[in-house]
Amino acid sequence: MNTIGDRLKYARETAPGRLGRDYMVTQGELGKVMEGITQTAVFKMEQNKNKRGEVGVTKLMKAAEFLKVSFLWLATGKGTMDGSDEELLSPFYGDGGLPVYLPQHIRKRLDDNIHSRLTITDKLQSRVTDKAFFTVCTDDGLAPMITTGGLVLVDPGSQMVLTDYVLTNIKDSPFPVVRQIVANPEGGYLLKPLNPNYPSMPLEELADLVGVVLEFRTWPDANLSFKDLIPDNRHVIKPNVVPFNL
Repeated sequence: MNTIGDRLKYARETAPGRLGRDYMVTQGELGKVMEGITQTAVFKMEQNKNKRGEVGVTKLMKAAEFLKVSFLWLATGKGTMDGSDEELLSPFYGDGGLPVYLPQHIRKRLDDNIHSRLTITDKLQSRVTDKAFFTVCTDDGLAPMITTGGLVLVDPGSQMVLTDYVLTNIKDSPFPVVRQIVANPEGGYLLKPLNPNYPSMPLEELADLVGVVLEFRTWPDANLSFKDLIPDNRHVIKPNVVPFNL
């Protein structure tokens, strides 16, 4: 079972014993559990025919929880199918932790818009303010450090210094992006990417800065990212054909 699809199919077919019932879990039933995925989409997953990034981590987590298998095993093949994921899953399903806002909800960070919550380490807890939150990275400007669909911890109340990574609004992008803030030789500040295929851009207004990025969370497999939660990434800043270097 070398793929997510293989493991998902095996977990579904062997689920009756773990669920205490004598009838099979259908692909349609599993699809409803996975936030409204269709039977056809589950079939494609099990046949390893789904497009890369089509199924996000939250959907796999719901499948693992329902089928009573280890999410770590289902997503990566590591560990055992019946291994415990309590410590892994609790940050996503618990009431504690910092809120996760999707990119389209950053401007209005209301309780009704909280997607989930994530815990952070004690060391970070002592540094963040009560304004801190997680959100989804919307482009590959900071690749390979973090790519589209990764999570970033943003603190609007943290003091910013040069060379910090920041979440900022930029021209022609519907959602804020993550960049490094550096001095502009011509005066002011530049928003610098790590990916050389993306342009550096001047910071037009200080009000464009959302907050300082204190932590990156990424996934070894793009299928496990939060990329599918970005409503329409076709309009997010795309890389230049000609690399731009400072």
